[in-house]
Amino acid sequence: MLNQLTLFFFFLQWLLIQARPVSSNSSELIKGKYFDRVVIIVFENQDYDVAAKDKYLSTLTSKYKGMALTNYLATTHPSQPNYIAMISGSTKGTNEDDESNINRKTIVDLLEAKGISWKTYQEDYPGNCNKKMDIKGYARKHNPFISFKNIQSSKSRCANIVNSKQLDKDIKDNSVPQFVFYTPNVNRHNTCHL
Repeated sequence: MLNQLTLFFFFLQWLLIQARPVSSNSSELIKGKYFDRVVIIVFENQDYDVAAKDKYLSTLTSKYKGMALTNYLATTHPSQPNYIAMISGSTKGTNEDDESNINRKTIVDLLEAKGISWKTYQEDYPGNCNKKMDIKGYARKHNPFISFKNIQSSKSRCANIVNSKQLDKDIKDNSVPQFVFYTPNVNRHNTCHL
């Protein structure tokens, strides 16, 4: 059982396998060897057992022919270094929940080099490459993408950091990218239960 460590659900396949991805680099689905989509939904500070019992969440992997990787533990504490490590492989450049501006490659560089589409859906994110720390329910520390200079300085990359409401539109338009990173707002962190 995970003791209040950051919990990450990874869904490696999704029903929308045939969805056309959105990307400035690609308009076609890049076929994977074992799967064609990665959807990461971040649940912070929830034991796996709590999240796995949620009626909706517990059906996702079977309904969408995916799998949940259940043995992911936090890299460190507090939140932000964990998020930074998830997309860059290291916590270097941040030790706290602060306004980090890191000059390093991320998973975005790897995805774009292969023509694989990506997007991060952030609850309550105001858009326009906003770098403010806290805006209503949105907290920058839970959006690792905005902490990297090579994303901040690129209009096309910033366009892939969107409010979570965009996911419904992308599903409807059959334009969900192949790599999805979804972060709830702060109402789903710390003291709230699923």
